[in-house]
Amino acid sequence: MGLRKEITLTIKDYNIKLDKDIKFYRNDTIDLCFSILEYGIEVENSIVRSKLMPINTLNAYMYIETPEGTDYVDVTEIDENRVIFKLGTKYSQFVGVGKMQIVIIDNDGCRVTLPSFPFEIKESINSNIGVETPSLGTENGGIIFDEFGHIINPTKISELKEVETLPSNSYAMIIDEEGNKKIKVDTMLDGKIDKVEGLSLVSDTEIARLASVDNYDDAEIRSSLTILESRINSLGEGDGYATKSDLDGKVDKIDGHSLVANTEIEKLAKIDKIPTRLSDLDNNILVTLCENAEVDSGNILGYDKLNNIIVPNGDIEVTLELMNANGIETLTFETSDFTEVKDNTWNIVNYDENGDLIEYAVYIANNIEEQKIILEIYYGTDWDTVMVIKATIKQWQKEVKITSSDVDNVGYESLIRVPSAIEHLAQGKTEGLPTMIYNRLAFGRRNMLRFSEYTVEDMSQTPFIGGIYGKVSTQSSIYGKAINITHTYAEGGINSKGVMLNVTKNKYYSVYFGEQATHSIMGLVVTITDAEGRIIFEHTVNRVPSFGGLHTFISSTETIYVLFAIDRNITNARQIGLYDGMICICDTQEFNNHMNLVYYDNEIEYTPTSDYNPTTKKYVDDLLSNANIDVDLSDYYSKAEVDSLLSDMARQIEELSNTVANLQSQTVVLSQTDYEQLENKDANTLYFIR
Repeated sequence: MGLRKEITLTIKDYNIKLDKDIKFYRNDTIDLCFSILEYGIEVENSIVRSKLMPINTLNAYMYIETPEGTDYVDVTEIDENRVIFKLGTKYSQFVGVGKMQIVIIDNDGCRVTLPSFPFEIKESINSNIGVETPSLGTENGGIIFDEFGHIINPTKISELKEVETLPSNSYAMIIDEEGNKKIKVDTMLDGKIDKVEGLSLVSDTEIARLASVDNYDDAEIRSSLTILESRINSLGEGDGYATKSDLDGKVDKIDGHSLVANTEIEKLAKIDKIPTRLSDLDNNILVTLCENAEVDSGNILGYDKLNNIIVPNGDIEVTLELMNANGIETLTFETSDFTEVKDNTWNIVNYDENGDLIEYAVYIANNIEEQKIILEIYYGTDWDTVMVIKATIKQWQKEVKITSSDVDNVGYESLIRVPSAIEHLAQGKTEGLPTMIYNRLAFGRRNMLRFSEYTVEDMSQTPFIGGIYGKVSTQSSIYGKAINITHTYAEGGINSKGVMLNVTKNKYYSVYFGEQATHSIMGLVVTITDAEGRIIFEHTVNRVPSFGGLHTFISSTETIYVLFAIDRNITNARQIGLYDGMICICDTQEFNNHMNLVYYDNEIEYTPTSDYNPTTKKYVDDLLSNANIDVDLSDYYSKAEVDSLLSDMARQIEELSNTVANLQSQTVVLSQTDYEQLENKDANTLYFIR
């Protein structure tokens, strides 16, 4: 058992009392054993008594503040309901009054901090010996000294005093299999190698090689440097170099000063970029003309399926989905793959392994009336068995970086190569409509989505269980009733909500998007799933309007869910309002072709071709004027004859009515007994026996 000091701590509120002071001398080492009493633990006969605080099952650590104001935290032990702290030289080396404070904690993380109490360290009479660290001692407590009379302290090699010379009477430690030994430094130096004339540690061959190396001759380089220095010193006017006098008159850069007028600086500050080359005005971008667009039976992609205006003879990328005898095949071609590109026609001519001709032709019709893409495929003798199902066509086009503010007083007539769609607008042949209004006109009666007719319950459908709650509400405006959605999109559409629809299996359906100027659907995610929640179609609206639409094939279900959510990565909108015409879903084979719309100021001649085509006044007038009508009216009544017959019929009805009235006045209904009892029977009265 080591040295220890028993101390009792009595605690009441924030006050603490020690039964004995903690006072020691510098470099003392001792165990401090604290027993803790606390007032207010137990009350007996109205007397508050102190009671030993149970700490056997607890843990504790110690806060120490040295007399110099340095703070430490150290561990303690719990033994027989006491807190034991080892006061070592780490803390007793500081002379003065410090502080201690015990913190008790349990296994649940609860803690109690006791009030702090002082401790004092004084200087001992042997402090001049320099015992600042623990020394080596004997079993009887004696101190071990070296042969020079110094106390031997256990310390790290890195903390030893460094010497720059080796005294002759110094020793070094040697460790071998027999144990620890010492050796004199002089003995170690006796084995060194002294310099001996005529002898070397370098081999004779290396000495011979070094002797054959000539000194480096730098005369040539020095001569070249002299010539250069001469030329530099002689530079002057006429040599194309500035002289010192020229440079003395230069203008140095001064912060805050400029040789340019402030008005010019303000003007230049408004210019984003000044092009240095003509090519800087343009930038080639890959524009999608159509993506997975369904090709009709005539291998034609009309304007209604094109997302952008076509540029004649621009670099093109074509992906075709083909149906042949072997099944579905996908082929992709770029401009470099085509053997001929001219006159808006891209051609590939090749031969298969059987030597049969294969020809792929892409023809773009781009005139003032319409734009369309015609796809033709010839495949040997059986080319008619190959059918184009879908096509994706992209084209490299110029992205003009000049904005309208950079152009002044340029008339429409001065523009060349005007896209047909713009020319239609400029010439008044086409009335521009917002895409939402256009969708209402083009797809309205075939659109499966009716936001104006849906209730909140209708738009809260989902095949998924759980997900983040999102509120669906309705709103009225000048555009009609809207459905407001607030769902934030999650992977797989599990947060999305929408409407449940019934469809026909094994059909293609088209999805179209549009928006009003004041109502955007940017960031809207539309997900179509089957009844089990498997995704059939999903699209994030990051570009509107979507003229050509997107297409999906529904093959395995008759019940679908059209779900909606907001992609917060694209928009920070808290809600998106859905109006009729913003989103249209319809049978791809049945939607209206906008090319068939007739405008109120139409000047293009139109002739009906079937019974259900709209007719014009001219068409009806021409039809009547050319009609050769020969009608036999001999078997028909004239108006006068019909009027006379109607007059006779009215007279006859009146006479019949008078007769019926007279009969009613002369008719009596009575029983047989009453009839027999009549004394005078009127001959002009008709009697009915009941």
